[in-house]
Amino acid sequence: MTTDQRSRFVRPVAVELHIVLERLVAAADSGQALDAFLHAAGAAQIVADRLQGASALPVPPPLRLIPPRGGIGLAQRLFETGATALRGRLGLAEWHVLLRDLANVLAEAVLGDTAEDAAGVLLSVATAVEDLRSGVPPHTARLLAGALLHDPSSFRDLDLRPEDVVALAERFAEEHPDRERPLLVLGLRSSGGYMAPLAAAALGRLQYQHVVARTTRPGGPLLPEEPRLPESVRRVGGLVLLLGAPARSGASLASVAARFTDAGFARERIVPAYPSLTDDAQPPRLLRRHPTVVLPASQWRIRRLLDAEALGSAVAEVLPRGTELVSLEHLAEPSPPTPGAHRSVDFSALVTGADGESRTLRLNACGLPLGQEPPAGSGQLGVVDGILITVRPEERILADGGS
Repeated sequence: MTTDQRSRFVRPVAVELHIVLERLVAAADSGQALDAFLHAAGAAQIVADRLQGASALPVPPPLRLIPPRGGIGLAQRLFETGATALRGRLGLAEWHVLLRDLANVLAEAVLGDTAEDAAGVLLSVATAVEDLRSGVPPHTARLLAGALLHDPSSFRDLDLRPEDVVALAERFAEEHPDRERPLLVLGLRSSGGYMAPLAAAALGRLQYQHVVARTTRPGGPLLPEEPRLPESVRRVGGLVLLLGAPARSGASLASVAARFTDAGFARERIVPAYPSLTDDAQPPRLLRRHPTVVLPASQWRIRRLLDAEALGSAVAEVLPRGTELVSLEHLAEPSPPTPGAHRSVDFSALVTGADGESRTLRLNACGLPLGQEPPAGSGQLGVVDGILITVRPEERILADGGS
């Protein structure tokens, strides 16, 4: 059977930018690429929300249109932008560029094939991260007063993983194989603010040569700090890949798509992409005028982590020393993703102890919010690949002498 985990995890409290930056620096110091990326993307979200809702702010010079991808070039620009921001010039706009580009670089570390790959990316941004230790300059801090970060629901509540964003990028590549065509990867915050850098990094690994990642909010101006970028993409025949949280009505994605059609983009050059809460391949009615890229619920990584093969490996890894797994039993299909409820499954494990005796453990496997540690509690055997394995409460009660 499956179990509802709505009350299992405490939703994190919204935090201010200086705390996010402290966590970013600490993650980079300890070589934790995923945590560093999550905090960089979160910090960029805080600044972008304030910047894109503010007026009378200076617009930075336009960047060369979608330069060929490459970590070295982006890291160099990041260093130069960081130096400018930390001197206080241009304030909020420059801080947005700094944090946005840092998130884009760190996304490449998250997708690295080896620990050495991730370490190399972290080393390339070491100077920018070091500069963040001094915090936000007073002038910029005043502009950001009261701005808070709220974790994206797709990664916090729905068990979305970076691998799922990679899967979306791969599906896009199957339908749009031209590696030379410019791509504007635009994430709809908040979830899309984390998805866009990951998708851009994944597309770069698939040999797309001209990819740029940006974020926006539905209902507001597209890119007020770079107003000429959409037109530049349109003039050279580029595509816009819109990334967002699972679409129910599709209204948010459709509203941003409409802004691009109003700007002269043909409908087939606007590609909404999202992970679906179901296996229905048909997009919502509001998105049917565009080619869409959808990751069905059954193809999410969390679904594979909760199948018999993956759980068998996970249980074997967390069992006490001297205890061996014989088999898994009574393993049901995990439920589809549901807002506010982490996917989990109850099952039994037949094990043998060091004394040679066999016994059956009644266990639960549950997805953890991305980048978060499990809350303290009894019966925890361990965490493997973001899946928490625990002894089910009824077995713990019996073990403690309950009835």
